[in-house]
Amino acid sequence: QLRETLGNQYLLTYAGYCMDKQQVPGGWRYIDIAAVESYVDFVNIMTYDLDAAPHHQSALYDPSAASDCTRAVQAYLDAGMPANKLVLGIPFYGRHSWTEAIKYKKILELDTRFYKIDNWDNAASVPYVTNNGVYYCGYDNEKSIRIKGDWILSKGMRGLMAWDYDGDDNQGTLRKAVWESVMKNKE
Repeated sequence: QLRETLGNQYLLTYAGYCMDKQQVPGGWRYIDIAAVESYVDFVNIMTYDLDAAPHHQSALYDPSAASDCTRAVQAYLDAGMPANKLVLGIPFYGRHSWTEAIKYKKILELDTRFYKIDNWDNAASVPYVTNNGVYYCGYDNEKSIRIKGDWILSKGMRGLMAWDYDGDDNQGTLRKAVWESVMKNKE
């Protein structure tokens, strides 16, 4: 009914959980992805906050984590959503299990006497911060966004989206990386 009421001049999208089947009191909460596929223009998959330290919150691939971008996308594909309707989420903040989210622009301001920024996890394809040698938070930067951009294009996915734009630095470093990653093959 919603699609009929809106017509085709408006986009119909939703922000999708990474694990849409979730246990709740009295049963399961579940979005029937195959049933909504014909009605939606695309799905923004919230591929952030997927795990806590010592795992990365938005790893492209991390088999030891609760979830990762690769498994989240595959779950949507397996459930019947075509790749060209999938948009991968990118966090513009870092996450640790015992801290509030820390915006990317604040990560760049961390005191380098105590924090080492831009450590790199080759397996997960994401950077992370250490505090006096101990894992502090995982996040995304230009390099990880480029890697994720190449990956989504290789899968035939629709694009990238970010949460939350306010986390980016004043130069728009991450926003530019998202744009360039998706648009580089469309020019």
